[in-house]
Amino acid sequence: MVEDWTVIDSLYFGVVTLTTVGYGDMGPTTDVAKIFTALYVFFGVAIVATCIGVATTFLVQAAALQQEIEKKERREKMTDDTDDDSDSDDELEDEEQETSVIVPIDQGGKNESKRLKRCCSHCLKRSKYFFHEFLPAFICCSVGILFMCTIEKISFVDAFYWSIVTGTTVGYGDVSPSVPLTRGFALLYLFAAVITMGKALSAFGSLLDSDDG
Repeated sequence: MVEDWTVIDSLYFGVVTLTTVGYGDMGPTTDVAKIFTALYVFFGVAIVATCIGVATTFLVQAAALQQEIEKKERREKMTDDTDDDSDSDDELEDEEQETSVIVPIDQGGKNESKRLKRCCSHCLKRSKYFFHEFLPAFICCSVGILFMCTIEKISFVDAFYWSIVTGTTVGYGDVSPSVPLTRGFALLYLFAAVITMGKALSAFGSLLDSDDG
């Protein structure tokens, strides 16, 4: 809608961006498109990288999982008869346990309070974790934006767009250092940007692949 591209061109741009190939033959030309692209690159690359990691893990472990399933099926076939005999005894034991266990109202309230405290503690730990993971990337991007705005004399939007595209290694090439001073700055900045942005992307990706619900 913003760049007036066709559907094919838009899909092509999205795939080239999210796979971090970044040919540079297409790119945003307006400030709105550049801000959107900067956010799209950060969140999109994290999501795609997490999905690729999950898919790779699945493919690597597929053979082992298949063997475990086959072993489990064989064990279940061997134990079907014994399970049928023990089902009635298990049902009686379950009924006895249900009638014998009584939870007082105040005890249930205490359990709920403990769960709430554990939840708050978990959220606090997660918040500290993300703060420590995102803070270096934020500082690094801020330094890059300040330097590009001051030395290259480009707009804040272009500098913000350049810092995200650089840190995520997409590198369209439409905005880049053009004077010796900023190129010398880039010699060190590129390493710091890629490392800190990689940590931030990994922290965001961990939200999509967490086992704690």
